[in-house]
Order: sequence, then structure tokens, then C-alpha cells
Amino acid sequence: MTAWLFENLIDGADAYVDLHSGGIDQHLLDFVGYRLTGDDELDAKNRGMAHAVGYELVIFGTSPDGGNSHAAANRQGVPAILVETGKLGDRDPATVRRLLDALYRILHHLGVVDASEHVKPATVQPRDWIWAGEVASQVTGLWYPDAVTGDEVTEGQTIGRIIDPVDGAEHKVTATATGTIIYGMNGLSVRPGTELAAIAAPHH
Repeated sequence: MTAWLFENLIDGADAYVDLHSGGIDQHLLDFVGYRLTGDDELDAKNRGMAHAVGYELVIFGTSPDGGNSHAAANRQGVPAILVETGKLGDRDPATVRRLLDALYRILHHLGVVDASEHVKPATVQPRDWIWAGEVASQVTGLWYPDAVTGDEVTEGQTIGRIIDPVDGAEHKVTATATGTIIYGMNGLSVRPGTELAAIAAPHH
């Protein structure tokens, strides 16, 4: 299915927007993601689309590598961004409206729609951030966070504990970078490789 979608919808497109709404077990802040590719023209298009969304958090990665569809689109020369809106399986009408407003702004930026009552100006100034680090579980157990989404943390700070429900052993989890937790695991049970937190920092 992925191969079909990429070949028939993404490859060769004028632009691509990957819409996400967090995970049902993720608590996250609304943000826009894009990649730096080393192609100045493509990077400018990515950044322009990202800033047009109208969210304050615009977070970039420093490479087009990886399995994300917007990264794969970039590798084919297609301008692409990731938009994250909502959290924990949220279906609140206000969340949906926030995303629709963002999409109209993107379409206007791309010249697909003219300015109209549907294109509402952004109410915040976009600000570039950079991904600083991610924290993944090393063990299986029950996750008890001490730092949550939106908290500022410093590298090496304890941000939670994983408890083995069988023997009660406690595994301390620390931040891998200094910055703000953009999204974190809200679920209780985790296993090796489960992403517990993603950290970003303002780009100066």
C-alpha cells in the first residue's frame, strides 16, 4: 500500500503534507516538522510551507533520511512537511477546526486557493526549533513519567521511571538532551524501543 500511494500520489507532486494527530497514547504539542535536505531551493520551499501553517512550533530535522513519508518525498525532490495536531485520539471540534484552518493557509501559500473567509490569518509567529534528542525505553515495564509534554528538561535529568511489575525493579530514565518535551508517551506499558519523549530546542 505504501509503495502504491507513493508512486501514484506523492512522487511527482507539487507539494506534500503529511497529516498526523499524535497517537492514542501520545500527549503532544501542536507542531510542524520539516527536513533540511542540502538543496537550498527545496529547503526554502519546505520552510515556507512549514511557516505558512501558522503554528508557533516549527521543528526541523537536519537530514532527509528516515522512513517518514515527508522525508521520502523530499528525497524525490518533492517539497513536504509534517503537521501534528491534537493528542490522545482527540476528536474535539476545536482541534479539527485548528487543523482545517492550517490547511487553508497552506493551500493559500501554495496558490491553490485565493484569500477568502476560509483563510484565517495566523495568530502566532512561527519560530524555528531543532530536534535535540529522543528518549526510548530500554526495558519492558510500566512507565511513570516525572516530566511531561511541555516541560523544559536538561540533559541527564531524570524524566521518569519504568517499574517491572513482576519484581518491582526500577529503571531510571533520563533526558538525552536539553530542551522542551514536544511529545511524550502517555501509555502505561512500554517495551524496549518504545519512544518515551522527543525533545527539541529553539534554533538561534
